[in-house]
Amino acid sequence: MKIYFLFSGGLDSVVALDMMSMTENIHKDFALVFVDYKQAAATMEYRSVLYWAQKYGCRTIRLDLCDYEHLLLQTNPWIFFGDAVKVNDPSNKDALFLPGRNIYLISVAAVGLYNRREKNTKFLLATHKEILPDGQYNTHGDCCPDFFRAMEMALTLGMSTPTTPMRYEITSFVKDYTKAELIKIAKERSLDLSMVWSCYGRGPEPCGECQHCIELKP
Repeated sequence: MKIYFLFSGGLDSVVALDMMSMTENIHKDFALVFVDYKQAAATMEYRSVLYWAQKYGCRTIRLDLCDYEHLLLQTNPWIFFGDAVKVNDPSNKDALFLPGRNIYLISVAAVGLYNRREKNTKFLLATHKEILPDGQYNTHGDCCPDFFRAMEMALTLGMSTPTTPMRYEITSFVKDYTKAELIKIAKERSLDLSMVWSCYGRGPEPCGECQHCIELKP
């Protein structure tokens, strides 16, 4: 089975990779996949991806997209230009939501990495749970286990032919952890947070004001 980790180089991805390195065999059929969809942070994210790939001995694959930013530009220009990455209320999850991003990225990865000789493919993400008033689940619908199951079914059907049936699995290695728990693990494991890029801005230094920067403050 081919295993592709959609890896951004952010804290969640790095902690997930570190945890995987302790419990699973990262072998030749495993690769980190970075998707450049023209987000402002792409250059700094990719620097982080290459650093952690080398540290853990992972193969990397880069996919470049050139249309997603045009589709989303009117509603989320800050994610692409990086000049207004601070939202008025970082706790407002709707303001930080990129419509269809995970649908788009998973679909593009499935098409870009399609190989009829490899009929079983697993996609890993680093989505985590959040503690909300009415229970523990992922805030955004495209980060929750139910969404993954639906995408598995859609890809399995949509990427198969009568003579070449395909099977897809989608999961998150840190789906049972909160952001606070992931930050705690990163510190306990002494991960080099200077080589993690979670900021929404284009760098070269973290902006210190976006949601992800605020989360990482001591």
